[in-house]
Amino acid sequence: MRFWKFIVNRWARLEPAVVVSVTTIIFVSLVLLTSLLTLKDNYSIFGPGLGADYPQFYCAGQLIRAGQADRLYDLQLQQEYYHQILPNEGETSYLPYVYPPFFSVPFILLSQTSYHISFLLWALILVGLYLAGVLLVCSTMGPLNRKIKLRILLLAAAFPPFIMESVLSGQTPPFGFFAFSLAFALQHHGKPVSAGMALSLCTYKPTLLVLILPLVFIGRQWKLIQGFIYGCFALAAISVCVVGFEPFLNYLEFLFSYVKLTKEGFRTYKYVDIASFVRLLSGTTSKTPSYVGFSGILLAITLLGRLWFQLPERDDARFSKLLWSHTILWTLVMNVYVGMYEVVIAVVALICLSEEHGLLDANRNQSTEKDAQTFQFRSQLLTLFTVCWISQFVALLIHIQLLTIVLTWIGITQFSHLTHKSNDSLSSIHNADEPTAECPLT
Repeated sequence: MRFWKFIVNRWARLEPAVVVSVTTIIFVSLVLLTSLLTLKDNYSIFGPGLGADYPQFYCAGQLIRAGQADRLYDLQLQQEYYHQILPNEGETSYLPYVYPPFFSVPFILLSQTSYHISFLLWALILVGLYLAGVLLVCSTMGPLNRKIKLRILLLAAAFPPFIMESVLSGQTPPFGFFAFSLAFALQHHGKPVSAGMALSLCTYKPTLLVLILPLVFIGRQWKLIQGFIYGCFALAAISVCVVGFEPFLNYLEFLFSYVKLTKEGFRTYKYVDIASFVRLLSGTTSKTPSYVGFSGILLAITLLGRLWFQLPERDDARFSKLLWSHTILWTLVMNVYVGMYEVVIAVVALICLSEEHGLLDANRNQSTEKDAQTFQFRSQLLTLFTVCWISQFVALLIHIQLLTIVLTWIGITQFSHLTHKSNDSLSSIHNADEPTAECPLT
């Protein structure tokens, strides 16, 4: 136990963590550089195609540029474009583009270059969006020590779901992370309409909104909802301009058909939501895991909804930040379709919870160092960073997704602390509102 405390405290003081982060960033950069230099037919020396998930986006851009925007969701046509990029893939292999039409806009530009240049530019865009999102979250915390801010950026950049699952694979979560961070920051700075418009960007992946949308209604955040509606109309207009009206209307139908197509061969070991956890553990192909996922969503809305309902009367910026953090964190677990790469979004919550536990205070004293809750959270951070590296291998080996367990552990313990603080705060507010008895005149 003493050894574990020593490791956790040393790691949490950030010096060893920074060394590990810098080493990780250098290593991944060398892997990417080696892949680009040894590229042949868009395959790297390591075997797989460059940017494992990027072909779907590049294909979407090419398809629209070829004047076939009305067939953006034609799976057969997508497959033809996919094999032009990766000719050595099997005939039945394909990676369909399943995102809304507005999300294809940047790839119309990026697909004008060769595939490897396009992927490199996209990777740089992802890095820029992600680091900008981290800085947006930091902007809600007042003045931070410059060294602390740099360490936050390094730790965030070395987070495996970002640097391995997103940058190297060309996946989209840094975009979702930026959208959440922008909405989070704008809401904190008193701009709820703009925050709602930023949140509408998350419609690129509807499962990211299964908790936050019902909860902002429960919290009567009407201006934020107004901004969200404005944003959705704007994105719908962009989508219609890109592909036309009829293909835009067919998008939802395509989503449902894609869900049916992915029932077979679904790689549950790469997903962290509760539905995928049950599906991986049980090996079942029935609808039971989906029912578990929907039940988890309802449970999270019920528990968090009680606190969101208090939000208008409390008018507490710190309480609002913590509510957003817990909502984002629980979105990853209480869901039906969340990939490992989307754990990137948890960084919003982790930074805010680090501030709550005093880990971002350069002048924290010794009593804070020994605080039990702070030590527990440090242990959770260290465990999360470690488990991210091995969770896929463990899931393949024993059919248990460790990331789901760790995220649930963090969610439950931190929600318990939030509930206690909320109850204490409400008690003090009610006591302050009670009239004090006047002393009788003598």
